[in-house]
Amino acid sequence: MTLTNTSIEVRLTFKRETKGAILYEEVDQTGGKAHYSEQKLGNLYIRKSSFPNNKAPTHIRVIVNYEV
Repeated sequence: MTLTNTSIEVRLTFKRETKGAILYEEVDQTGGKAHYSEQKLGNLYIRKSSFPNNKAPTHIRVIVNYEV
């Protein structure tokens, strides 16, 4: 059985800050909010402590690698 490496790439932008995390929201190619039916990931929470000096970037890119 041969496995193929595949990936999903998602762009997200800052939505809001919570007590201990930053909430990012998936955006489309133009930078606007991605329509629900087109989202691959949706929203993503990342702990503030994951970023140097707790300073979160405005935009992030997430790549999910998997084998099929």
